[in-house]
Amino acid sequence: MKWAKQSCSGCPVIYVAGNHEYYQHVCPDLINDLKREASGSNVHVLENDAFQMDDFVFLGCTLWTDFRLGPDYLRSMLHAESEMSDFRLIRKGKGQGIFSTIDSVKIHAASVRWLTRELAQHDPARTIVVTHHAPSARSIAPWQTGNGLSARLLRTWKSWFKPARFRSGFMVTRISMWTIKSAGHGLSAISADTPPSG
Repeated sequence: MKWAKQSCSGCPVIYVAGNHEYYQHVCPDLINDLKREASGSNVHVLENDAFQMDDFVFLGCTLWTDFRLGPDYLRSMLHAESEMSDFRLIRKGKGQGIFSTIDSVKIHAASVRWLTRELAQHDPARTIVVTHHAPSARSIAPWQTGNGLSARLLRTWKSWFKPARFRSGFMVTRISMWTIKSAGHGLSAISADTPPSG
């Protein structure tokens, strides 16, 4: 947060937390803390929140996962709980224990409901979605394909995308742009105006 406020002081910053930001913190309290820290600055912390700049609307959320990428989501959940630091290092409220895959599924569902409502209300050509986790299996980095933990990254929501326009593993959506951080890639974005390259 400090870096974003100092390094990007001349322009608005859209800040969406990833799973690692929550490490050693309480979910969802961290978001309230980040929003307080960003208050009055150029940084806009989004978690199921919209921010309008000029003619564009930014929709932001972590977009956890419901683990339904593969055929056996219960197995994916068990695998994630045994292998991922998220389910050891993220806490829930006082006395409520450790963040679990069930918590991820619940937060994911709330984000999906929110995004679905918001996407129906805004012009797709002027809507930019910013998430940490990806919404499509086509967003998984090639080296992560077949990885048992890939299901932790995303869930496919076909209604959000136009049919069959993909570039470098990223979706070309009916939305102006979808920016993601996870799915085995660094920060990535694709625009509906970007020509496909195979």
